Amino acid sequence: MRWRTRILLGAVGLVAVAVGGVFGASEWTIRRRHAVAPEPLAADRSEAGVKEGARLVRVLGCLDCHGAAAQGQILADQPLMGRLRAPALAPIVQRESDMVLARTFRHGVDRNGVTLWAMPTRPTLADDDAARVVGYLRTLRPSARDVSGLAWFGPLGRVQILKGGLEPSVHPEIAAPRRRPADTGAYFVRVVCEACHDLYQPRAIGPVAVAPPLAYMAAAYDDDAFRRLLRTGRGMGPRDLGEMRRAAETGLAWLNDDEITAIKAYLTRMAALPPPPAKP
Repeated sequence: MRWRTRILLGAVGLVAVAVGGVFGASEWTIRRRHAVAPEPLAADRSEAGVKEGARLVRVLGCLDCHGAAAQGQILADQPLMGRLRAPALAPIVQRESDMVLARTFRHGVDRNGVTLWAMPTRPTLADDDAARVVGYLRTLRPSARDVSGLAWFGPLGRVQILKGGLEPSVHPEIAAPRRRPADTGAYFVRVVCEACHDLYQPRAIGPVAVAPPLAYMAAAYDDDAFRRLLRTGRGMGPRDLGEMRRAAETGLAWLNDDEITAIKAYLTRMAALPPPPAKP
């Protein structure tokens, strides 16, 4: 019986070491700080700036996760995977500077440089648009219904982090122009559409969903059908487009007609060009 006990104790020890290793390595990844300096930026508090900031917050899909009233909501809550929350925005806005707020949504890190998770970054958002977004955020007020940002990761979630299945949101480099470019089609494709789509290749956006190549997809639509796609998420057939429908209903529908026309024109031009070599 002694040898069986020793084998059992050895197996338990190996499991404990493995669990400890996963926890330690994932905890280092979760808490790692990134040297991302905030760029000089001040909120645009003008009436026009705040109004445009409110529209941009919706176009960018911020309220998809943070809730229609920006009071936050739980994104995932599974004992083995963990709990992810998109926190209420008003309490964060009250304690952070304009530069830190802009760094958060452009670089995907918190005030200490620690990466956020499941936080889409907008590294190509122009400085003037970032200032408008911050100006709008400054108008938000805390509520008793606000959800905190406390989150934790279960064992499967930590394994996914180490395997790369759950990627950190940190984006150290940005490619943001000072002002919104005149070519709003190319600009909004980079800022909004490329969060899910590649121009020339399909891209997985979840365990089962695949976003089609954006340039070729857009070129297949006429102008009216493309406008309907971005306004309603309905394609040319009866199939429910799922993520695209949700993106249109909550964010893309806030694009104006001129922006949609410019997006279609830009993507049509891109579809006519030879695609770049596939990445290895």
